[in-house]
Amino acid sequence: MASRFGIVDEEGIDELKELSENENSKKSTEQWKNVFVKWATQRGKEKNLEGYECVDLDKTLSQFYAEVRKESGEDYEPDSLRVMQAASERHLKSKLYPKSIIKDREFLSSRKVLEGKARKLREEGRGKQKRITNHSARKTVVKKLKSSGIPKCEIKIITGHTSAQGLDDYDSGDEREQQMISNIIDNSGPATSRGVLSQLYPVRSSAFPSSAPGHVYNFNNCSVALNGDNSVIIQPRKAQALARSTPEKIVIQDSESK
Repeated sequence: MASRFGIVDEEGIDELKELSENENSKKSTEQWKNVFVKWATQRGKEKNLEGYECVDLDKTLSQFYAEVRKESGEDYEPDSLRVMQAASERHLKSKLYPKSIIKDREFLSSRKVLEGKARKLREEGRGKQKRITNHSARKTVVKKLKSSGIPKCEIKIITGHTSAQGLDDYDSGDEREQQMISNIIDNSGPATSRGVLSQLYPVRSSAFPSSAPGHVYNFNNCSVALNGDNSVIIQPRKAQALARSTPEKIVIQDSESK
């Protein structure tokens, strides 16, 4: 009868530890460790993070966070600074360092430096915009088409919805989020009230024109591009629709501009 508890040697334990860390995390940890080593070498400091006492490591990290830059001399993105901190934490944990640079009070000073630098970079315009989910963008497309006076039966064809109730479900939601998405799509500040559908004409192209911005959303039956000039370009996706050589462009005029 097999023993309930097997015997695992040190090598087996180390192997299990390695399996717990995915390949991307390993690469990130190694990459940021090398960045610190290069910085420490230039500054004449101890190159191994785990070789510092907590007080000295907090001071060293404070200086490192403040000075670290890409090889080109440009600042890292704010999110990259967080990745750097997490990578350093993983390295220290693998070396059985007794404290956490992310959680423990001994490293409060260096964390403040990191947070301050990230905030400064964001105020300077660095960092990514808030990610917009596909569902949020889809909701905005439907609401824009509805507010432009396009009948629900036509919107259903565009989006692939099977019922009008499915379109009505998009009327609820966070208005601030919808306003933000609308402003990004328009790229023209606060959204203005829309008039009724004014024109419908073909664009001489078998795909979206090169001048169209990147706000393209894919639906079941077509792709819809919302442009900063208040136009909507509809590219059919179904086989029978693709036989038509041109997408349709709907121009929605602002009521204030009339």
